[in-house]
Amino acid sequence: MNTTPLLSIVTVTYQDLPGLDRTLRSLKNLAAVAGPDLEVVVIDGGSGPAAHEAIAEMLATTVAGRARVRLVSEPDKGIYDAMNKGLRLTTGAHVWFLNGGDECCLASWSGLKAQFDSSQQRMLLADYLLDTGRGQIHRKARGGSYIWHGLPTSHQAIFYPGEQARESGYDLTYRIVGDYEFTARMIADGIPTQNWYEPVAVFHAGGVSQANTHLLAREAAQVQREILHSPFPRRLLSQARHFISRNLRAFQTRHALADPVPAASPPSALAKFSAGRAKNLAGRAAGPLLAGVSRPPQVDPQTQPPRSPQ
Repeated sequence: MNTTPLLSIVTVTYQDLPGLDRTLRSLKNLAAVAGPDLEVVVIDGGSGPAAHEAIAEMLATTVAGRARVRLVSEPDKGIYDAMNKGLRLTTGAHVWFLNGGDECCLASWSGLKAQFDSSQQRMLLADYLLDTGRGQIHRKARGGSYIWHGLPTSHQAIFYPGEQARESGYDLTYRIVGDYEFTARMIADGIPTQNWYEPVAVFHAGGVSQANTHLLAREAAQVQREILHSPFPRRLLSQARHFISRNLRAFQTRHALADPVPAASPPSALAKFSAGRAKNLAGRAAGPLLAGVSRPPQVDPQTQPPRSPQ
């Protein structure tokens, strides 16, 4: 295979075999259709030999033999370091970060190819589904100009031009909003954006940025000041909007959790996930890890982000 793949997917994971299994299963149909036009790069943060074997088995039963696959399992300095490792290994014309636990809900590979054909070297901003655990909320992508305030859409719903993404890389000084800084820097450097109002990913509520809202606000203000050079009144307005939107999202999530799941709703990928398979995979990896085999050094939460994106 000498041709360049059209799309590279980077999946970062650490000691979360069930989440990774969910992600890779969601890519199975896409890999079957796209074939070598798709590249899947999995970066495991050194979960241990048994976990590495389990991940290789997952890849073999989902995307390997269809898409191009690369697997690296070694300790890293945190999530953005792992994402940089994956990014450096990509060769695709476009890059998509779909980390362990996230799900692909792309309806059509041909539809995505058409978007790539029309967007050329633009950053493609798509819709996503927020899974609250009791239902899914369709989140629409905003325009690229929204970057002055925050990400126009979820990080899992952004397709980056590959060459420019590999040149940029993630700034490891950010603990929570490295994805915002990465995207803002590319847009500030002149990368144009294009919207696609189709959901491409399922994001499950309760990630790192949602649990660290105060740190998120501080780092977002730093990006706005140092990367986007936003004037103080605009940064102040952004902080007020963040406060309102955080509380609105919290209300919507609580409301969705309180409502019963409609009987007509199709089961999500998580509902279809095999509990027995997850237990088996987790059990295979737990022994060596608990015994201290190839366990990476513990990450200081004060200096490095937890290995759980978003």
